[in-house]
Amino acid sequence: MIMRPGLTRSRLLALTVTAILVMPTQASVQDSQVDRADPVSTSLVIINGFLVFFMQVGFLAYETGSGRAKNVRNILLKNLLDVMIAAMVWWAVGYAFAYGESAKGIIG
Repeated sequence: MIMRPGLTRSRLLALTVTAILVMPTQASVQDSQVDRADPVSTSLVIINGFLVFFMQVGFLAYETGSGRAKNVRNILLKNLLDVMIAAMVWWAVGYAFAYGESAKGIIG
């Protein structure tokens, strides 16, 4: 069996598990620092998050339908990496902008 360079299944699995383990959990936020939002705002944020993830599925279907059959695996991997990188950037930067301290009413 010849090993090909690049992402193998075991490396992809390791990257996925690593991404899941480094994601912050709600248990890491102290209850004294959490502001209780109204249920309508919370449900709208959750629904919009689901819509964004379903958009990724739409992009996947569009790109695989527009390309050749031999490129399907590359498109699948590209879209998976897109979601993983976006989640890590949100964890590293976006959460602080959305829910952090306010900088003169502009951010946070």
